[in-house]
Amino acid sequence: QNTCNNAPKWSEVFKKAFANEKCGGCHYNYGSMSATYSTLSKQSFCGAPLIVPGNADKSSIVWKLVAGKNLPNGCGKKMPKNSSGISEGAAKMLIEWINAGAKP
Repeated sequence: QNTCNNAPKWSEVFKKAFANEKCGGCHYNYGSMSATYSTLSKQSFCGAPLIVPGNADKSSIVWKLVAGKNLPNGCGKKMPKNSSGISEGAAKMLIEWINAGAKP
């Protein structure tokens, strides 16, 4: 687990990986910073938790949003819609934040 002090803060991750990517336009539970964190910390997708603090590879939100990460068969398509995933910078920040413990 990465506990480095320079890990991104949740406010930065929310802005870059969710707000800037316009997730709240289709998913109302990703429209605000607190609602998004609550959803990520409590829900699952395709049989796995959305976030596993300290382990981005086991976090299903990474499978769904990050280009180059495989989605299990039957788990839909990448988001945002009609894309291969969120921007590279947003993906890197999301992964760093999860690996650092996914603190609110």
